[in-house]
Amino acid sequence: MPPRPPYRWKSFWLGLFVLGFLSWAWMRSMNEALFWTPFDRPQVTFVSGNGTVRASTGLPPFGRKSGIVHLALERDWLVSFPSPASARPLTTGRIVSVAYWFVILVVFSLWFIFLLTRWRRMRIKSKTNIPLTP
Repeated sequence: MPPRPPYRWKSFWLGLFVLGFLSWAWMRSMNEALFWTPFDRPQVTFVSGNGTVRASTGLPPFGRKSGIVHLALERDWLVSFPSPASARPLTTGRIVSVAYWFVILVVFSLWFIFLLTRWRRMRIKSKTNIPLTP
């Protein structure tokens, strides 16, 4: 019996959901920034804004502990496609940032490789009549 087509797999739809969420977060980060500081580590701040996800050590930006700040950003392709990853030291700490487009590219690549290998493995098992479950 031939294997089910890929669009019937849960992993296919889960991957589409994850990619859709990351795309939504990328577009959302163009107009506002989300600052989050964990309660157990007040010196670390996670920021989503300007098309990047950043983790910084030191004081929270704008003196905030957590919250949403609306930014008035111009729609510019340079802002939309920042460099893939960067790290830079500050006087009070360090900032590490990763662009959303790079995260989406990595997740898509891994998801596609997983689906391809799963499809090949299921096709080989169906040709040799090996049961799919132990």
